[in-house]
Amino acid sequence: MTRSLLIALLFLTACEKASIPEATRPVKAIQVKESTTSEGSATFPGTLRAFKRADLSFRVDGVVQTRDITVGQQVKSGGLLIQLDPRDYEVALQKAKGKVASTQAQLDFASRDYDRMEKIYETDPGAISASLLDRKKENRNQLQAELEVAQSDLEKASDDLSYTTLRAPFDAVVAAIYVEKHEQVRAKQTVVRLIDTGEGEMEINVPEKFMASLLKGRADLQFDVYLDAFPNRVFLAHIKEIGTEASSTTQTYPVTLSLHHIPTELSLLAGMSGHVIARRPSDNTKPNVQIYEIPKTALFTDNLNHSYVWVVDPQTQVVSKRQVTVEDNYRGTQAVIRDGVHAGEWIVTAGTGFLSEGQHVRLLKE
Repeated sequence: MTRSLLIALLFLTACEKASIPEATRPVKAIQVKESTTSEGSATFPGTLRAFKRADLSFRVDGVVQTRDITVGQQVKSGGLLIQLDPRDYEVALQKAKGKVASTQAQLDFASRDYDRMEKIYETDPGAISASLLDRKKENRNQLQAELEVAQSDLEKASDDLSYTTLRAPFDAVVAAIYVEKHEQVRAKQTVVRLIDTGEGEMEINVPEKFMASLLKGRADLQFDVYLDAFPNRVFLAHIKEIGTEASSTTQTYPVTLSLHHIPTELSLLAGMSGHVIARRPSDNTKPNVQIYEIPKTALFTDNLNHSYVWVVDPQTQVVSKRQVTVEDNYRGTQAVIRDGVHAGEWIVTAGTGFLSEGQHVRLLKE
């Protein structure tokens, strides 16, 4: 009796354990979408380099009279930035003009005097001595030299007066201002920094296997730049320069692209990351091969280094392992794949190492 009761209890316990359902694991997932990258294109990560910038300073000392610009303000080439008090330089200019006029008058008189003495000496050599004529000539020459110095001083005074006005050398955005109104500034002291945001540069690192095609077809290649900070914007670019020495660590070649037609309302900063799609003009004779973008975190590999994703059946909420073909090019945190999934399918994007074939999951849509 006791033995039969024990067997019955063990049987009931086993049944209870068997009836416990498998734990449903919540997983983050996304729906696969078609990639904008086309066949015959390549994608490279990149970083914005420092834009054309200028740290401006005055060539003369002075006190800031007007400073109507603000940080972030857009200025046109030739536009007024900062004005120093010009009064001291206006006085110096007037003095220089007076010196030139006075010296010019003295020179005119000395020249006429010398010409008169020279004629007398030629017609009546005994009327004046040769030494007197030489002194007249020396006086004229000295005044001529003084006039040249006075004219040089006048030119400098005029330049100094113009240097009290600081203007933008190109269309730019004011990045920083280092002085305030009524402040004393010294010559060559940086007072404002401008950045030209109309054009920028992005550096990408290109693997060796792409370099031959890049060098051969650089004139035909089209470059679309995508920045992480502005994911819905596309910036056009062209090759500015191609590095000829590969990096010792990555074995990639640095290629500098020049971005153009950047909208002035966008604040692009050096160091912003993104990616560049390089492609040739479309050829309608080639078959259309569809590729897809998925997060890199969705991928996992086996011992043979094959790549897989977990595909979720939206009806049964069950995962199945699917092998995929991964392209060599990437878009930042995205991987580009060619085969294995289709648009509209759901794939797991995190915690892939904790799943098993046929496991039930609960979708947490990203």
